[in-house]
Amino acid sequence: MIIVDFNLDEHMNGAEVAEQIRGILRYTPPTIMLTGDLSNAEFPCVTGAPVWLNRKPMNPQLLLAALPGLIELSRATRALTR
Repeated sequence: MIIVDFNLDEHMNGAEVAEQIRGILRYTPPTIMLTGDLSNAEFPCVTGAPVWLNRKPMNPQLLLAALPGLIELSRATRALTR
């Protein structure tokens, strides 16, 4: 599971960080992108991974409730692409 802020700095965003992690791991873990302003955020795309874009601050109970579904979706996606 990758949890990353979408807006990092002028050189890189959260989707780019997730892609770099994907390259290192050679698979893509499910990714949660956080942003303070959903109206200005581009929808992030991470190759081969379920991505959930959510507004900061994120409710911890919502995060915990979402993890099993995101992990299962990631496993199913990997199984279909093998």
